[in-house]
Amino acid sequence: MLVCFRRPVLLLLALSPGLFCGRPRVDLGPNDIEGTLTHAGQEREYILHSPRPEPAGRVPLVLVLHGGGGDMRGMLSLTGGRFQELADQHGFYVLYPQGLEKSWNDGRLDPNSYAHQNQIDDIGFLTRLIEDISFRYPIDQARIFSTGISNGGFMSMRLACQLSERVRGIAAVTAQLARDQLEFCHPARPVSVLLINGTEDPLVPYDGGQVRVFGSDRGEVLSTRETYDFWRHANACPVASRESDLPDTAQDSTTAHRFDSGPCRDGSFVSLIRIQGGGHTWPGGWQYFPESLIGRTSRDFQAADLIWKFFEEISTTP
Repeated sequence: MLVCFRRPVLLLLALSPGLFCGRPRVDLGPNDIEGTLTHAGQEREYILHSPRPEPAGRVPLVLVLHGGGGDMRGMLSLTGGRFQELADQHGFYVLYPQGLEKSWNDGRLDPNSYAHQNQIDDIGFLTRLIEDISFRYPIDQARIFSTGISNGGFMSMRLACQLSERVRGIAAVTAQLARDQLEFCHPARPVSVLLINGTEDPLVPYDGGQVRVFGSDRGEVLSTRETYDFWRHANACPVASRESDLPDTAQDSTTAHRFDSGPCRDGSFVSLIRIQGGGHTWPGGWQYFPESLIGRTSRDFQAADLIWKFFEEISTTP
């Protein structure tokens, strides 16, 4: 049970795993590098995990973006370091960037976000960071991906909209397409998209509307289904989706149903995992706040494993 805070709950943003006592400890290993990059006159931080054994050729890069109010180390804790384990098993680099003041300028008109208030150029920062890492490490430019939760999921969605020439696929957890982002979402090429959303998310409503974080409005989003259909249309996907149930292994009052569309244009895919009874949480991850505040964490699958499998499969599509 989590029992203490460093500051009042009402001051927290959408995802703040770093603020709880009792956070699961995930130490950096010898293959994890803490670095900085200066962009627009501001020093930005990141953690990079290099796979071991060292890859023989060019390999994928996966960006993992924290939620609002969280940080890059909190994202390590939330996911239990699972992306590093997968990177070593499958041979790819994992990059954890840090948003300024624990926020990303993700395309929502959010009056409470530092990144939005100050018009932080996070598209430019992440572009520069990808270029810098690609210059120094053997990154396959055709296999760059982004995932994240909440604010990080919205930011990944913005990358799909505005950085499609660099990012091949994204996975957004507890996030949809921001209504304010619609007029700017004109991807230059198809981007594969995976959505993982809970039907009982008390912060980002599954059926769309105003994002509300502890009583504060944080911008309007499309429904999960509208977001899924938007990307199916953008990628010229087949009309019909394939549907399947994920195994209900945990018996934790959540069930997961999957919708898959593709192959779409240029071999892209669009998928949705609807978690019936799921909350504003990372499936298989740390329950960083009580269920009364953020809803239930599904234990039927590990989100990191499923996300990497999605990225891996679209990597091998001609």
